[in-house]
Amino acid sequence: MLINYEPVRYKDHTYDVRVVNAPLEMLMLRRAMTGPRGSSDTMLAAMFLLDYEFILDAWARGVHAVAFEDEPHGRVCTCGLVTGARPLHAVGGHLDTMTFEVTDDVVFALPTG
Repeated sequence: MLINYEPVRYKDHTYDVRVVNAPLEMLMLRRAMTGPRGSSDTMLAAMFLLDYEFILDAWARGVHAVAFEDEPHGRVCTCGLVTGARPLHAVGGHLDTMTFEVTDDVVFALPTG
């Protein structure tokens, strides 16, 4: 899992590489969970796995939602776009999660909780 990372620039926007690489991150976390039961590494991997399951579920449903918040770089969309402190709907540069091309055709999920 990518703990230390820097966002990447793509087509004049900033993206969180952890989200863009979500399928690979899921594979690595599942592999980490094969360690000893109850170990801190296994429990940490399970916790992060829930985040990535949420992201991939959003991809499958074709919606954009907040994947991570209060990270060093601010709010991050489930497509990987880093929006800083701004709401997701107020920022351009969202990616179509099937093609990973920038799109204006975005469906936002309503916040929960």
